[in-house]
Amino acid sequence: MKRGKKGTHVGVILSFVIFMTFIFFIYLITEPAIKVKNQENSIEYLINNLIENSSANLTTVSIAITQENPQDCVRLSGFFSATGLGNKTIVRNVSDVVQSQIDNQDLLIVRNSNTFFKVYESPEFSAAEKGSITPCQQLTQGNGYSLGLMKASDNIFESKVTGLIENHSRDYDDLKRGLKIPQGGEFDFSFIYSNGTEIKTSQNKTIPNNVNIYAKKIPVVYINNNAAQEAGFLNVKIWG
Repeated sequence: MKRGKKGTHVGVILSFVIFMTFIFFIYLITEPAIKVKNQENSIEYLINNLIENSSANLTTVSIAITQENPQDCVRLSGFFSATGLGNKTIVRNVSDVVQSQIDNQDLLIVRNSNTFFKVYESPEFSAAEKGSITPCQQLTQGNGYSLGLMKASDNIFESKVTGLIENHSRDYDDLKRGLKIPQGGEFDFSFIYSNGTEIKTSQNKTIPNNVNIYAKKIPVVYINNNAAQEAGFLNVKIWG
């Protein structure tokens, strides 16, 4: 009986050793995959936060001039009361920005022979110039001009992306807190314009030799400083 108990104890210990060896072996196999998955989740989380902090509202209203042979400058009477837009606006024709001014509730546009426009409003734009233009033909809604579809959406703005890059260079720790980067995590990013120009952070961070760097380049559609939609890229990398 005693020998049987001793043999049982030895068997239990041996089984435990085998079990722990198996668990350790599984850990060695799966630990790199777990780390990679965690880093993939972290970089996706950072990208989402960067996009959220680079976005702002953009409201768009289309305008058609219906007056026959209008003057080059037209005053759209009551435009701002009709649309509810604020004064941070940019007016564009099909291809470019056109001169415009605000006079009370009226929008004044120098047409340059165009009859179709879009007005863009966003807190990211500067306030439009105020004042009158002489001469400028007065048009009323329904009798000289008509309003088309108005829509509002969140968009990535060039100004907000460059602002984040400046914040990274000026106060990295504050930006990390704002983006909710975990303690010990480090990151960097750059922005590539539609013409291929890349802007980077000016803060040179030392990356240890014994850490893995995870990087991702994602395409983005952004609104430039002239209210035009363009395509670019965000280059993001994390480590730590």
